[in-house]
Amino acid sequence: VYFRIPLFIERRFFKKPGKYWNAQAGFSFLYSILNEETNISSLRDQNNRTIRYLYAVFTPNNNQKPWLNYHAGGGVNLVLKNKDVFRVNLIGELSFTQFFRGNYSFEVPGNPPVNFNYGVTGSYVALEASYIRTKAKRKFKLLKLQ
Repeated sequence: VYFRIPLFIERRFFKKPGKYWNAQAGFSFLYSILNEETNISSLRDQNNRTIRYLYAVFTPNNNQKPWLNYHAGGGVNLVLKNKDVFRVNLIGELSFTQFFRGNYSFEVPGNPPVNFNYGVTGSYVALEASYIRTKAKRKFKLLKLQ
């Protein structure tokens, strides 16, 4: 769970009626209030002894510091007959901050423990499809009536 304040700039390129292209760029200011979490998994053997096989510590808050993510994208927009817009964008988000970190330890009796670290930056590339209700057709009808 984190809080995000995004800021985007979008430029639209109108080439034909009923269709336009867009490009967008921006950044987000993020902050998480979650604290460190510890998970321990264990089982009981045939002698009723507890054997711990997993020990994990997660830090999902960038050490309680805010961080920035950067956004870029673009795509095509189709103006439909009802004046609403159908949009398809290719978007990406880039983060240089590993805001989520985890340390794991697997233990099997008779073997040395296996330890590893895990980190997530939240960077991604996605294909986005959206439908934008403009209510423009209704507004045009109201203007014609006046």
